[in-house]
Amino acid sequence: MKKSFLLLLGALISFNGRAEISSPIENSQAVVQTHPKESGLMLDIARHFYPPEVIKSFIDTLSEAGGTFLHLHFSDDENYALESELLNQRVDGAIQKTEFILIRLPKNLF
Repeated sequence: MKKSFLLLLGALISFNGRAEISSPIENSQAVVQTHPKESGLMLDIARHFYPPEVIKSFIDTLSEAGGTFLHLHFSDDENYALESELLNQRVDGAIQKTEFILIRLPKNLF
């Protein structure tokens, strides 16, 4: 429960980076402890612009809270492909339409 709360809190902090939490919030009647195998954050960057500094602060907060993934929603188009040399992902196998845009991100962006 504490990790989930920290992940949610990190997602709600928009431009201030990290938040300091002095004590966990507990319900006086019951305390629920869960240990999910995967926990993370989804950012819809297709519909809302986040400056790179904000995304970096989300990544830092997610890492500190023990998150295991960051899902970046780049596009509403189901056939959108993003090439990543770092992850060894190519757009060769992606479904392609006759009109599409391939975006190659600069290496020094993050």
